[in-house]
Amino acid sequence: PRPLATPPFLAEGQALDAGLCAWRRLGEARGRVLRRGSVLQVQSPDEIAATWSRVRCAYLDAVAASSAGNKRKAIEAAARLQVLEAAQAGQRERQLERWNRRRMAQEEATQRRNPRAGANEILKRVDQLLQMWSRHSIPEM
Repeated sequence: PRPLATPPFLAEGQALDAGLCAWRRLGEARGRVLRRGSVLQVQSPDEIAATWSRVRCAYLDAVAASSAGNKRKAIEAAARLQVLEAAQAGQRERQLERWNRRRMAQEEATQRRNPRAGANEILKRVDQLLQMWSRHSIPEM
């Protein structure tokens, strides 16, 4: 599929203002972007899902602003997002599995460094990780 892009805005008057507003809103919704590496190195799956939700909303608002009330374009944009999200589902699942393995390895390393950590603390952390994993094992669209 082709990359996601906002529709063009005219470079004059209210259309220019709407375009600049959309650009700012998308930038704020996206937040910090890594130049290299994986976003999972700096954000949790919950944070990534929240960022995508903000970007998705800002994108659909930008489409609505550019189409001047043309509901068909807004519906098409929402449908296209669903197709793109479905296409990425497998990749998201693999990334989540890698993130979970990395977190478990970090947890094991912490436990090895601190053998006095109580069994309740370990069980509590494992339970938290499993709950987080279960929330992300089935993509919500």
